Amino acid sequence: MTLQISLKKGFSMVKNMKNTDYRKYLYGATIIFILAAILIIFLYAPVPINPGERGTYTDTEGQVHYVSTDAQWANYVYSFYIAYFHIAIALTSYMAFLLVMIFSILYLRDGEQKWDLKAAASAEVGVIFAGLTLISGSIWAKAAWGHYWPPGDIRLNTSLVLFFIYIAYLMVRQAVDMPEKKARLSAVFGIIGFISVPISFMSIRIWSATNHPTVLGPGGGGITGSAIIIPMLMNIVAFFLLCISLIIYKTDNVTLQEELIAAKQKKGV
Repeated sequence: MTLQISLKKGFSMVKNMKNTDYRKYLYGATIIFILAAILIIFLYAPVPINPGERGTYTDTEGQVHYVSTDAQWANYVYSFYIAYFHIAIALTSYMAFLLVMIFSILYLRDGEQKWDLKAAASAEVGVIFAGLTLISGSIWAKAAWGHYWPPGDIRLNTSLVLFFIYIAYLMVRQAVDMPEKKARLSAVFGIIGFISVPISFMSIRIWSATNHPTVLGPGGGGITGSAIIIPMLMNIVAFFLLCISLIIYKTDNVTLQEELIAAKQKKGV
């Protein structure tokens, strides 16, 4: 009997060590990829999107002049570097919301609380990245088109709707007190709400009347060649790893809090 208990404790310790090592490797890889992605952009990567031609005008004497100064044109061209971050952040928010749907389906199938916790953590992280998508997109729009929110930009508008849908998801979780009812309702919301993700991604292909470039796919706004694709992929991988790390960290914290509450209740504290 004593040997059996010792073996169980040993297996439990080994399992915990593996989990800890797994997280350490994941967090370490995340930091390395983020630093590498930043360095490769500033030291190697070219401007990812074709900024177009520099405007000129001809004066009364027939001399050709540039509309913008050298400094203004340089600022305009360099502003397109934000595409490396903006696209990676946007795709990461889509991945987080995909995880919300997957974990929601798993919860409805198995009824295990761990899937509900992971869905909630994925939604919180996804909302952060969706908010950063709106901010970076607005900064890029200001530099490129002179407006933080260009009228009729369908991509920004559908991204805003996507952001509000998952804000509503988190509000639903806060509004319902009964754990099982909250989990079931949130799971259904998380599955149905995912419809907004492909709509947001395909918006500039469905509604062509927009000034937002189609940066991925055919006619991809200049994103061709390894000099651009490699830094772009580095950023996507870096932000994907960051997203997964944040979800795991958040899930672990919530799980620990609930275990602590359960232990206090058991002891009558």
